[in-house]
Amino acid sequence: MSFRVSQAVAGQIENLDDPLTRMIDKSAVALTKGVLTNLNSTNHNYEICPTNGKKPFALCVRDAAAADLKFEGLEAPFYGYVTTTTTLDPGDYVKPSTTVAGQVERFVIGTSTEDQRVGQYRGRATHIVRDHAGKYTTGQAAIGAVVLVRFL
Repeated sequence: MSFRVSQAVAGQIENLDDPLTRMIDKSAVALTKGVLTNLNSTNHNYEICPTNGKKPFALCVRDAAAADLKFEGLEAPFYGYVTTTTTLDPGDYVKPSTTVAGQVERFVIGTSTEDQRVGQYRGRATHIVRDHAGKYTTGQAAIGAVVLVRFL
């Protein structure tokens, strides 16, 4: 059995179900690849997801200047990489970070609300992949790690 080590970056997507990016309307703010965004219900444009952000969410997959009217992104369902501000255990669900806008943290059942659930933690960006099966090792992710999330 052979293994290879992979190093993904925030904003990278996994081509598991042939996700197609699209151009999404955005607010007049610069976006960087890998930032979590959500829909502003007032102006109906996506923006960097605030610390109290709610669905719907999208992932920015290419930098966009403040002057740009749209950004290249993906909306659920898909697999993509984002940065976490808390440790994550295998299978944890994630929500917008309460400390860093545009990042994620552990979703706490009973404390977090369903409209905050972004997706499920699937693995670290630095992982070992079984070439023949494409399976990821899934261990605990540290604060500040880039993690693979199945966006819901």
